[in-house]
Amino acid sequence: MPPLATRPLLQTHPGGRLSGVTRPFLDSAEYHMPSSEASRPRQYLGVMVSSTFTDLEEHRAKAIQAIEGRRLYPVAMEVQGATASPNDVLTESLRMIDDAAAYIGVISHKYGQIPPDPERNPDDLSITELEFNRALDLNRPILLFIMGEKHRVEPANVELDGEKRRKLEAFRERAKQMGHGSRLHRVYVVFNSLEEFGEKVGPAIGNLASDLEPRAAAPDPVALASASPRAPHPPAFHAVPDYIGSHRFLGREQELRALDAWAGAMDADAPPLMLIEAIGGSGKSILTWHWVGQRAVTVRDDWAGRFWYSFYERGATLVDFCRHAVAYMTGVDPDTLRKTPAPDLADRLMTELHARPLLLVLDGLERVLVAYNRSDAPHLRDEDVETPADPIANRDPCDAIRPQDDDLLRRLTAAAPSRVLVSSRLTPRALLNPAHQPLPGVDRVLLQGLSPEDAEALLRTCGVSGSGAKMQRYLKENCGNHPLVIGVLAGLINEHLSAPGNFDAWAEDPQGGKTLNLGSLDLKQRRNHILESGLRALPDEGRTLLGAMSLLSTAIEYETLTAIDPGRPGEPIDPENEKFWRTANRKNKRAAKAAYQRALTAWQKSDAVRAAPARLKEKVGTLKRRGFLQHDPHTNRYDLHPVVRGVVAGRLDEDETRTLGQHVVDHFNSRPKPAFENAETLADLADAIEMVRVLCRMGRLKEAANIFQGDLSTAMSWNLGAEAEILGLLAPFFPRGWDGHPEELDDMVAASLTNDASIALSELGLHCEALHQQGNALEIALRHGDAVNVRVCLNNLVLRYQAVNDMRRAWACARRNYHLVGAVGPDSLFMSMLALAEFLLGLGRPRDAASWLARLRALRPPTDRALYRPGSLEGLEAWSRFLAGTLTEDDLSRAEVAARAGRHWEARQSLLVFRGRWALDRGAFTDAAEAFDGALRMIREVGRTDPGLEACLALANLRCGDRAGALDRAERLTGVRDRDALDVAHLWHALNRPEEAVIEARRAHTWAVADGDPFVRRWHLERAEALLRALGETPPPVPACDPAQDYTLPLQDEIDAFIRETRVAKGQPETIPEAQQLLWPGPDPGAEIPDA
Repeated sequence: MPPLATRPLLQTHPGGRLSGVTRPFLDSAEYHMPSSEASRPRQYLGVMVSSTFTDLEEHRAKAIQAIEGRRLYPVAMEVQGATASPNDVLTESLRMIDDAAAYIGVISHKYGQIPPDPERNPDDLSITELEFNRALDLNRPILLFIMGEKHRVEPANVELDGEKRRKLEAFRERAKQMGHGSRLHRVYVVFNSLEEFGEKVGPAIGNLASDLEPRAAAPDPVALASASPRAPHPPAFHAVPDYIGSHRFLGREQELRALDAWAGAMDADAPPLMLIEAIGGSGKSILTWHWVGQRAVTVRDDWAGRFWYSFYERGATLVDFCRHAVAYMTGVDPDTLRKTPAPDLADRLMTELHARPLLLVLDGLERVLVAYNRSDAPHLRDEDVETPADPIANRDPCDAIRPQDDDLLRRLTAAAPSRVLVSSRLTPRALLNPAHQPLPGVDRVLLQGLSPEDAEALLRTCGVSGSGAKMQRYLKENCGNHPLVIGVLAGLINEHLSAPGNFDAWAEDPQGGKTLNLGSLDLKQRRNHILESGLRALPDEGRTLLGAMSLLSTAIEYETLTAIDPGRPGEPIDPENEKFWRTANRKNKRAAKAAYQRALTAWQKSDAVRAAPARLKEKVGTLKRRGFLQHDPHTNRYDLHPVVRGVVAGRLDEDETRTLGQHVVDHFNSRPKPAFENAETLADLADAIEMVRVLCRMGRLKEAANIFQGDLSTAMSWNLGAEAEILGLLAPFFPRGWDGHPEELDDMVAASLTNDASIALSELGLHCEALHQQGNALEIALRHGDAVNVRVCLNNLVLRYQAVNDMRRAWACARRNYHLVGAVGPDSLFMSMLALAEFLLGLGRPRDAASWLARLRALRPPTDRALYRPGSLEGLEAWSRFLAGTLTEDDLSRAEVAARAGRHWEARQSLLVFRGRWALDRGAFTDAAEAFDGALRMIREVGRTDPGLEACLALANLRCGDRAGALDRAERLTGVRDRDALDVAHLWHALNRPEEAVIEARRAHTWAVADGDPFVRRWHLERAEALLRALGETPPPVPACDPAQDYTLPLQDEIDAFIRETRVAKGQPETIPEAQQLLWPGPDPGAEIPDA
């Protein structure tokens, strides 16, 4: 099997653990502004941490942790990484001050580095003092922490240089002088130990956070001036994007009155959220668009703003909705909020909604639900989701794709005094109670067809005449007064040859209305039948243009419409976009460029190209008159109604799809490639995602896979954590579902997609499916004799088996992995030992893990960040000491510094969990709550949930006095997955609810027993037993692992044979000498586990 591309296709992904490859999720980062804007008040809440470095690493780590715990973002070298060259460190330092909203300085007994720069630093001041001066000049709030004389200091960290010592003393005294203006302009604190610093830094930063928190008052005029010139400011109406309709709005008086009454109700019980549900094409969007734009202001005159957001656009998500809504409400450019964590955006949105009456409209919300989590979501018809099923796994199809979206939807039901109007084909489950009734705070309206009079009026506005009574009867019986269908029907009547526009003549004509034969069809079938009849009546050129547009998922600009027009000859391809260009010599490049210029000139002068714009105009006009094409003259965008898109795409045969799809592919190939490494939202990757979707519909799976395999999958996974969207894109490659293999692909590509699918499934908690796909990847690697990827698959299988609590097989994979790595290389040996240590810690066996960690300390870690992320080893060492009961503040701080330097997101998050549990055990409940809150926010930022962590936070808050919140959380968490039951049991116990605590503790005990002794989760087991005893219960006995039970691995014989052959080929013994074998102590000292 050849090397697997430039990006390793089969990688260890820890799925929330510390070792192996982890995704570099977006760390707190800074928004850069021109220096002329440096003094502008910061909307981005970054806090600069300024100090000397080597003598204050642990202090800086505590300050950074406190900053993150207060929902602020640290601006520090260990967070950003040292990007500046040594000679330009001053520029980088001052830029960081410019970008921050506040400044924290820690002054020790060392003056620090003096950058030589006669122009910018004529007084030879240290970088720390220059940063302080810059913060003063910009009038930033300043917190100073000054090391006292009693602080223990290493001799090397005391300033001995006489001149530097004089400057240091002057700096320390000057820093203590209180400033004027804001009460937070300058505050200083003296500390005499690392512990005292840790106790004082949290409250001080808490006060700072309160002052920096955005107020609900009117937006700052300077910030308003920086907003996009195209974005209106509140209270003016703003839409992202404008709605594109196919006809003018009319009628719906009953529905409009209902909206008026809902919005105008002032009593406390008035529901803040209204949901309008209906099948596609019923007029949900145009109704809400008309009401919010024209009528809402007549109902009440105190709207502080009105905002519309459509989920039918590419890259539209609830996070993106929050970003645009908050930007509109606060008067900032949405781009400045791109890196703001999703939970913070949701909090800021709710703060604004509670502060004053705002009106929000969420159009097409069904697109964020599981039923639409698929690559062909833009082409789904109502009948496809009538009995919706999850295309990925057994999730509720009306759940949000991302769990935190469900939380936000529930919060919106309590948005008073604001109002939230939602339109959707499906009702999100988050808005329903267990009896499937709307939650308090939700008014659910099922939208029906137009009234008979409105239906007739709509038909007449399209230029149709005839008997009103006949029109009303026909439209009700055959169309259900469905607005979209009426528009298409009008197109058929207006093009009727014998009597254009005459309804009566058309309805009676055997070649007109009589051909529809709608009697036995339900409403959706009638709608689709009429649409298909309208399509058949179109000229061929118009129908093919619709077909090309239907392959795209959203509205398009005129440039794109022109490019994908099937009637326009294809433009010659610039050779610089061809694959050969990079390797071609100058002579061949010149020849290719000259040939291209000749072809381009001939193309531009051809009659067909010159005539194309006029023909396109004619086709567009016909499609608009027939009711198929929507056009927004203000933005010059063209779109298809989602129902039309689905029907048109569904009619295309394979040849048509391939031919029309090529126009789309050629267009996207001609556009600049996305900057994948800088992607911050799905919209940044929209072109590449569109290419994968279109190529899949064309049946060109290999090309689609090649696009996905490269930078796109990396950006979606590492930058965005978009596992659900990844699976939606991958589904067409797995036609038999996640139990099957990718089809029509060679092994190398199939291995890549299988591994990507396994990682994404695991991240979404679909562990059985993830395990199956990881096994598929292993089978491919074995078949091709690929030792590196066999090792990686075995390492991944350790994680997958642990996830399903099959500890015996997890150990079997770990053991075989270790036996193989000696024949693979030193990097593999290091990673295998690291995975073994992590596996043992997962079983709660810190003593056994410690021996492996000690051996790892003597080895050199891999330098390839795709294999090893700095901070992994230190994180496991901290975990080991926590389980052993020997963890110290120094251990945690050292590990946090390493994880931050390595930009190791998962290690940082896990260390916050360890810090919280450690604080909880010591009775430091405030510290525990702060750590758990920080860890939980990190999890939510990437769209995950952790019920056990939620229970820990609730327990810490309970110990701090929040009983009501803890009780509410416990009730919501009861019955969660078994692995989290122990934390929930402790919460119930603390609430003095022994019955519930016993139930959860028994579940936790059963889970911890796993496969029986010694394959148990020792740490969890001991705590479950202790809790049961505290509750007056006798813990169940722990059975021994049954040696008679079959624990054979799938492909076990093939794995063992491959390991033997690989070892022999590398000149190693076929069997491992007993002294080198991987043995694992059992329950008794010195006992050994039977060979796995």
